[in-house]
Amino acid sequence: MAAVALLHLPVSQAAVPHQELDFDIPAGYLSATLIEIGRRSGVIVSFRPELVSTRSTRPIQGRYSLSEVLARALHDTNLSADIKPDGAVTVLAPPPSARGEPGPVTTGERAPIDGGTLSAVVVRASHEPEAEADTGFLAASVTTPTRTETALSRLPLAVSVVTRDALDLHNVQTSTEALVHVPGVTAQIYEASAAMLPTLAIRGFPVLHLLSGMRTYRNDRPFDSEALERIEILKGPSGVIGGNAEFGGRGGTINLVRKQAEPDHRNTAALGLSSRDNGTLRSSFDLGAPLALDTHWRLVGYGTRSGHTEGGYDAQHSRGLLGTVSHRGSDLQATLTVQGDRRRDVPSRASRVFLSPETGAPVGVGGEEPVVSSEDRTQSDAGDIELDLAWRFSPKWRSTLKVRQEGIRGDMRRHVFRADETAPTATLSLQRTSIRSSGLQAGVIGDVATGPVNHQLMLAVDVERSRTAMSLGSAAWDLDPATFQPGQTALSGTPDEGDRFALQPVCVTRVLRRGLMLQDQLSLGGWSARLAVQQSRVSAREEIADDGATFTWPKALNWDAGLAYQLTPFAAVYGGWQSAVAWDYWSAHPVPLFDGSAPSIPRMRQVQAGVKFDLLEDRLALTLEAFRLQQLDVVDYSGDLAGYFEHPGRDVRGLEVEMKGHLLTQLEVSLGLALTHARDAANGTLMSTASLSTRQAGIPSRTLNLLARYRLPETVAPASTVGLALHAFSSLRSVAPNAEGTASSLRLPGGARTDLSWTRKSGPWALGVAVQNLFDRRLYGTYSTQGFVPLQPGRSIGITLAFAG
Repeated sequence: MAAVALLHLPVSQAAVPHQELDFDIPAGYLSATLIEIGRRSGVIVSFRPELVSTRSTRPIQGRYSLSEVLARALHDTNLSADIKPDGAVTVLAPPPSARGEPGPVTTGERAPIDGGTLSAVVVRASHEPEAEADTGFLAASVTTPTRTETALSRLPLAVSVVTRDALDLHNVQTSTEALVHVPGVTAQIYEASAAMLPTLAIRGFPVLHLLSGMRTYRNDRPFDSEALERIEILKGPSGVIGGNAEFGGRGGTINLVRKQAEPDHRNTAALGLSSRDNGTLRSSFDLGAPLALDTHWRLVGYGTRSGHTEGGYDAQHSRGLLGTVSHRGSDLQATLTVQGDRRRDVPSRASRVFLSPETGAPVGVGGEEPVVSSEDRTQSDAGDIELDLAWRFSPKWRSTLKVRQEGIRGDMRRHVFRADETAPTATLSLQRTSIRSSGLQAGVIGDVATGPVNHQLMLAVDVERSRTAMSLGSAAWDLDPATFQPGQTALSGTPDEGDRFALQPVCVTRVLRRGLMLQDQLSLGGWSARLAVQQSRVSAREEIADDGATFTWPKALNWDAGLAYQLTPFAAVYGGWQSAVAWDYWSAHPVPLFDGSAPSIPRMRQVQAGVKFDLLEDRLALTLEAFRLQQLDVVDYSGDLAGYFEHPGRDVRGLEVEMKGHLLTQLEVSLGLALTHARDAANGTLMSTASLSTRQAGIPSRTLNLLARYRLPETVAPASTVGLALHAFSSLRSVAPNAEGTASSLRLPGGARTDLSWTRKSGPWALGVAVQNLFDRRLYGTYSTQGFVPLQPGRSIGITLAFAG
């Protein structure tokens, strides 16, 4: 791939096109209009996001030269465009004396850029008619690490982005399916007897879940991909953005960015049918239009329904609706979003681990428990309303405010089969959960300069309240071995009258989180840096419990620091450091260790260093990063004699490589490679703090992810593209032995999954055909600490028909 990239490096920049071209650009955001002008003219357009993010343009129709069409695009603004002889166009802020006046289009030397500039977004465009107007697999900027729009090339850390194009090409139904294709992200099930759905982890540690930048309690509940515009995955430093790390530390942050209203008219509908799970039907629509010049609306609906699943359970289904209205004025931006969805999910096959009645150990690959009842499921209803405001009250200062109210109801029903030497038994468990939360983020952002150093300062306050109520119920009874048939809808056994149960409230937990954040992004020549610190505090109260406990976690002071240097116009090096306090039960309820001393508060240390390359005129981005994550001062229990003791909990180190963009005009790729070495500290001997380090379960040492899209020549297949998705990984340990060696170690071979797709466009219609898991391989995509069985579905073929009016 490197050789191909070098062969296609241009000899020189194209000259500025002076000829007139035909333009037919609808009204929309100024950023989209500039991108379209660059694409049709075959020039390079660069602009700062904050200059154009609040501006819209009127329709542009007619035949114009490059300078004329730029003048029309910038007519209602006070911006100017500098056109260079080598074909580069830069959108500039007005000088102080020209504030409020329309900016002219100039040629010649570039004017000095505003002192508050931190970075620029550069758009590379092609004049070819077939060129796509979207960003493809390569994202230019993200918001998760800094809460502001920041160019990826200027961040001193690696951030993976799953764009809308990548979601479509993967043909995934949920966010969970999309994330397992990201290097460093795994899906695990920690409690095989009761877990229903996989839990995501980044680099072997738990994940903080965000929805459009704010904490969400949907967590591992699958989120329908039709409602998403992109997914941003922050690996490593996230203590400042997320506050205190929850139980077990934190390996990163996943931010689900929802679709928003846009100026252009939308009239899109899609219908898909797949052989997956004995027939799966998906439908969606996406509508939108302007209400006024700066006000727009969008409505997205989606639904999925399957047949009897491959795991032996009844149909799973989902449906939802997303509505958003946005206003983008010159100084005020406001977005109101409302979403509601309902899901019925069934247990993953990896949660049906068969434990041997003789040894209690997992049987191994293929050792699934029988399905006692096909009616097992998790039903959930979730909804939220969100208001996002941004107000620029001076040329260099703006304020932000985001509030959200979220509600979730969950109802789990699960039967578990237990083998016994005398007679098999069945256990029915019910769990109902109700969560209500409200959150607020408020901040002030300013672009200032101190001599030659430019700063982007942020002072932010976070407040969040939540209430979680949980009720449980269970019953157990013997089954008749002569009549028991696994997978039947009706139970062959009936609980006795004395075993009948009713749901009983377990606890009502109220949590209050507060945080104060200070962040500074600095820029000086080729140097850029990020310094951020947050003080946070968590208070919780369990109102219905055995002890009615009220506890407050200690204050935590988390900090992130990063430094980057632009070595050449196409290469930059960076390094990042982060420290966070991982609050857990032992922090709130300290118990003496076996030697009588008090336990320390758990901590997380993270460090990474890497290099970023922008190749092929910024059409291809390559990032190499080395990292290390350490979990320290973990409290464990080693028996009645030894009691509690501390030990290092986990150490993960490795190397990740990501490459995204266009290798050729017709070929776009997204390549991810991860080499990981993860080890846990197991229990030591009695009356000793010595610990045994062993390979962490569920983390493969090598993973490879490849996504490619190739536009076929017009002479072969007009308006057609083919896609390839590959996910492969090495062998891994499913069950790791403890220090005494009482648990049997289970090591599993690696696997690979290959998906192929083909899409043909004809006017407003698009037809797509996809084959998933082409070679029908048994994949080990979800791991369990008690055992393992395959999760990935078998081979399936699907067809999709879409209309975009």
